[in-house]
Amino acid sequence: MSIRRLYHRLFRTRHRSRLAVLRLLPTQAVCAEIGVWRGDFSRLILKHTLPHHLYLVDCWQYQPEFDPVGQEDPGTRQVFFESMYTQVQAELGTRPNVTVLRAFSSEIGAQIPAETLDWVYLDANHFYEPVKNDLEIYFHKVKPGGFIVGDDYDWGGGAGYPVRTAVTEFVAAGQVRLETVIRSQYVLRKLHES
Repeated sequence: MSIRRLYHRLFRTRHRSRLAVLRLLPTQAVCAEIGVWRGDFSRLILKHTLPHHLYLVDCWQYQPEFDPVGQEDPGTRQVFFESMYTQVQAELGTRPNVTVLRAFSSEIGAQIPAETLDWVYLDANHFYEPVKNDLEIYFHKVKPGGFIVGDDYDWGGGAGYPVRTAVTEFVAAGQVRLETVIRSQYVLRKLHES
């Protein structure tokens, strides 16, 4: 199988699993996508869940410490990120129910108040510490009974599956329940306080 065919097969599989997750989430919700990239999933969220409000959070910044090859020219790479941000802002940021926040996921602070989100989708940095931090930060942004959903649950086998490890530890702390894993998409539910 050619690389191109393999890529398209993987993309279709990911697309289907993301749609399956969106079907589990409330529509007309207040929600957030953390890690927007080009806005492909943002468009699916808007089309399939008709959110009351959608926050799109991404830094759109080249981070050489997370470049797996380490041979990218930082200036050239940042131009790529700037073009993605410009496209997302122009296409999606002008909608009345969308707020684009250009910041690292850990820096949004009060821009999304505590317990106001019906659900959040985490797809930013996939290394252990950033995933752990995002889970902790956005747990407080989600209403009790709301959902914390994320991508790439099985990512990084050679690195010990950092997303899965962070999610497993977070579930073990007892404040969320693992509802399901659909391929590489995980769905957690924030428990109501007792």
